[in-house]
Amino acid sequence: MKKTNLLIFILFLVFNLQCTEKEYVDVDVNPQLEISVIDINGKSVNGVSVKLFQTEDDLISKENEEQTKTTDSEGKVVFEDLNEEVYYFYAEKGDLNNYFEVVTFSDPLVKNEKRTITCTIK
Repeated sequence: MKKTNLLIFILFLVFNLQCTEKEYVDVDVNPQLEISVIDINGKSVNGVSVKLFQTEDDLISKENEEQTKTTDSEGKVVFEDLNEEVYYFYAEKGDLNNYFEVVTFSDPLVKNEKRTITCTIK
């Protein structure tokens, strides 16, 4: 009886393995941008308002932001569903900001990519 149960179990496994299909799907996800905000001591800063802009003029005037998010306990925000372009960002908490630090990146974002940038507020 034990041999019969073992044989049935083995046949069940073999049958299930043969019926399993692997499907590979091309992922088509819009670009994402993760911004980590640190202070001058290199520590993550939570509660920072980070605004995303499409143009340098919008950044300078602080108008027409695409999205605004607040950093989490690890000092990070993630902007999703973006276009394949270069963005400008402004991070601010109280009197601290990144205005004279990193405010953009050189290469446009690309689909299926999550770009990560660290900026310092002072």
